[in-house]
Amino acid sequence: SESALGSIADAFGSVQPPRGDDEVRDEVSGLVSDAEDAVGHARIAIRRSDRGGVADAAKELRKVATDLADAEKKLS
Repeated sequence: SESALGSIADAFGSVQPPRGDDEVRDEVSGLVSDAEDAVGHARIAIRRSDRGGVADAAKELRKVATDLADAEKKLS
């Protein structure tokens, strides 16, 4: 998942947005970055057998999923 998100972030970041769409680009880039962070936190917590960290990461992942779904609705 981290590799896929990294590829998505790189691909999206390399596209020149049309004039006036910088805000959309910034919002989506921020959401993808949040998703990368959340997946990284989950990986670290799992590898450390940190149950509290896993629970926190699960909450973080749910929030990012909700934020991404909200952005999709807003941008569609």
